[in-house]
Amino acid sequence: LDDDEDEYDEEEEEEDDDEEAAELERQRLETEAKLKAMKLAAEKQKQKLAEEKLKLEQQRAKRSNFISSQNEFSSTFISKTQEEEAKQKKVHEENEKLLT
Repeated sequence: LDDDEDEYDEEEEEEDDDEEAAELERQRLETEAKLKAMKLAAEKQKQKLAEEKLKLEQQRAKRSNFISSQNEFSSTFISKTQEEEAKQKKVHEENEKLLT
């Protein structure tokens, strides 16, 4: 009778071990699946951030080009205005000389 009980206990322990191993394997697979999902989400977020960074860099470049062209225009305008003022001053001086 003791041999039968020992055999029954061993079978029960093996079943418990098998169930525990199956549960651990299920948990491992579940954890692995969650990790893959998290990695995928992180990769998508990384790609989204890279796209946003590119957009910002393009906007910055456009602004920089606009500012440069505005500065060039202002410089040219100031230069032309100074030239015109110098011409008018010269004409005015020549007229003054003619009048005296």
